[in-house]
Amino acid sequence: MKRFLGRALMKMLGWKFVGQRPEGIDKAVMIAAPHTSNMDFILAIGVFWGLGYPYKVLIKKFWLKFPFSLLTKPLGGVAVDRKSKGVGNVIKQSVDLLMHGKEKMYLLITPEGTRSRVRKWKTGFYRIAVDAGVPIVLCYINYDEKVAAVTKVFHPTGDIKADMAEIEAFYIKYGRAKFKENYNQKIF
Repeated sequence: MKRFLGRALMKMLGWKFVGQRPEGIDKAVMIAAPHTSNMDFILAIGVFWGLGYPYKVLIKKFWLKFPFSLLTKPLGGVAVDRKSKGVGNVIKQSVDLLMHGKEKMYLLITPEGTRSRVRKWKTGFYRIAVDAGVPIVLCYINYDEKVAAVTKVFHPTGDIKADMAEIEAFYIKYGRAKFKENYNQKIF
């Protein structure tokens, strides 16, 4: 049912999606960029439902309290307490979720961390993937062409500088933000 709804949503919005769920990968960190609008999340839901991804989304603990939980839990929300023991705790929570959670799961992260312009992306997604021993699935939104895509599986090498350069080149080539002034393609 979700596959049908995801495909119908994208068609209704006049968007298409590209890609397919990678074969043989049961767990991964999935990053989506650019992220400059609340509409990005709606498009992501359409794509992930349409492709049948078993995804989870990190969101503030507040949004998983009643009555918001009636919407956020079915949409894949997983609470993180960003105030408890700093950023390292969010990374640890995420690694634990991937390593000890459901058999199949893709953890969706927007590495910009906000819809506002940032100086550089947060690198927690990379640390989570390396620590959990999982690949990074690169997803992009292109508002110019009305395409949302899941296209590349990236296996981090542990050389963060080289890996981030490759990821940055991917997003420079494909990602197009709704609010271009809020998107900084410089990620590291």
